[in-house]
Amino acid sequence: DSVVAIMSAPLFKLFDIVLIAGILIHMLNGLRVSVIGLGFGTQSHKGLFWTLMAVAALLLAYSTWLLFTK
Repeated sequence: DSVVAIMSAPLFKLFDIVLIAGILIHMLNGLRVSVIGLGFGTQSHKGLFWTLMAVAALLLAYSTWLLFTK
């Protein structure tokens, strides 16, 4: 129970948010690189980047909301 109490502290939740942000950004940017490597979207790679980063921001906001409401 003491470990659960420590892991539920706001500082550890902040660490979780940073970890989730890194995973989302890395995953979606890798998807973008893969799509461009296959030859799709080569003309609009900047737009694709910003679209996927907006998706990452929305998913991060949702994850943060879930993390702090429980």
